Parts: sequence; structure tokens; C-alpha cells
Amino acid sequence: MEYPQDAGTASLLGALRGKVDANPSDVAALETLRDALRQLGLRDEAVELSYRLAEGYAGRGEFSLALLEYEALLRSEPADSRVLEALAGVERRMDRGRSGRESIRMDFEGVLEPDVQAGAGPENGEDPADTELAAFLIRSHLAPELVVKKVLSDIHRTRRKPAGWRTPVSLVLEVATAVDLDREEVLVRMLDRTQMAYVPLSEYEVDRSAARLIPEELAVGGLMVAFDRMSTTVLAAVSNPFDRVRMERAEAALGCDVQWYLASPESVIRVLGEVYRLPAGGGGPA
Repeated sequence: MEYPQDAGTASLLGALRGKVDANPSDVAALETLRDALRQLGLRDEAVELSYRLAEGYAGRGEFSLALLEYEALLRSEPADSRVLEALAGVERRMDRGRSGRESIRMDFEGVLEPDVQAGAGPENGEDPADTELAAFLIRSHLAPELVVKKVLSDIHRTRRKPAGWRTPVSLVLEVATAVDLDREEVLVRMLDRTQMAYVPLSEYEVDRSAARLIPEELAVGGLMVAFDRMSTTVLAAVSNPFDRVRMERAEAALGCDVQWYLASPESVIRVLGEVYRLPAGGGGPA
């Protein structure tokens, strides 16, 4: 049923449609217009906006949000071939991202010395995620091998200290301190390698209650932060996209769907410092 529209409502819809037409990728405007159309009973146009909204989320790499939109569309039209095809495409892209992260260890075999690869674990200060990130920097020719290995050794030593996990340490930032490392190029290479989406965390209004959903030791030790919630999905940022173990542990602790983003290590460290009141300047290896 369509509800009658007064002049004010018609004007508002016109303005919203104009905003969407001017910027088709503006998902906030798409969502506002879609909800207004639903309230007015303009079902067909609202459905089309839902489809465009899902496409917008997928285009930005926000696959969990895209899946929610497509699944909502299928609840009303289970046989919609266009939605089914788009949904399958998103699932394939998510699978590629997961398989890409899972294949990283194979790519890194032989890059680091056997004694560096073997026995890595929190109990001796060696973190497999740091080791994989180090190998990524070396193999991608982003930093000199000797520098990366020296910094990695220093980080392992830092983690052996009492409560070493509470010192937020970024291999990328420590290497950048030692050599002229192009951190933007590192982020671009990571995004290309893992197919993750990027979030400019320094410009995002972080939901502090969401941030504390990930246990402190896990968040600070792995430089990861939950920064928002969308329905039943938590949005979280990580600075080391190769840290599969901690990402899986965070998902288990949250008990819900998690949409992971890549963020710069300095932005993650800043948010963690504010959320957990970490010591100022409690940075890297001594």
C-alpha cells in the first residue's frame, strides 16, 4: 500500500533522490532514502535501493553488510536471480580473501631463517604473526632483510618482558624508524595481498563500548580494535592482516560476525591507548 504524500514529503523525497543521483556511492544517503520509501509503501523503489545499497557495501569491501542486505532481499523474493548471482559473487570474494590469508604462510616459507620460523609462540616472546609480517616486508622488497630481522628480534625481546603484551608494538613502525619505509606503500601492498578493505580509523568516531568487546590482552597484543557495531555485525580494524590466530580468537570472544578492516598501526595504537589508558609513549623495543 502506498501512503499519500504531502508537499513536504514529496520535497524531501526529491532532495534525497537528488543526493543519491549526485553521489551513487553514498551508502548513508541510499539507506536514508530506502527507509523513507519503505515507510511510504513504495516497495519496488525501496527494493531497488536495497540492491544498490548492497552493491555499494560490496564495492567498499564491506562484505558482511552487503550479505545482510542481499539476504534481506531474498527473504521477500527467494528466487530473485539477480540477487542470488550478486550474493554468490560476494561470497566468492570473501572466500578469496580468506584463502589469500590462509596461503600467506606457504608464500613465506624459506624467507626467514629456520630458527626464526620454528617454535614461535607467545611463551618465548616470538609471535607467528610478526614473523609472517616480517617475511611479507622482505619478500615484497619493502625493507632491507637485515633491518627487518633485527627489528623482529628486538620485538621478540620486548615481548619476553613482564606484561610485554601490554606494550603496543608495530613491526612496520619500528622498521620505519630504522629506515626510510614507505608506510603508505606497505598498506597498499597489504590491501592488494589480502583483499581487505581500509578504514581511516583516525577519522572515525570509535564506539568505545564496542572497542572493549575484544579482551584487552588480545587487542593490545595484536594491535586490533573493534570500532563500531552494525546490527549483529562488529566492525573491527587490525594493523597486521596476517594475524589469523588473534582474529579468530577475537571472533570467538565477540560471538558474532566480524567485518575486518585494515588500518594504519599508528591509528590503532592511538585508539588502544585512549580506550585502555596505556602509558604514553609506551612504544617499541628498547
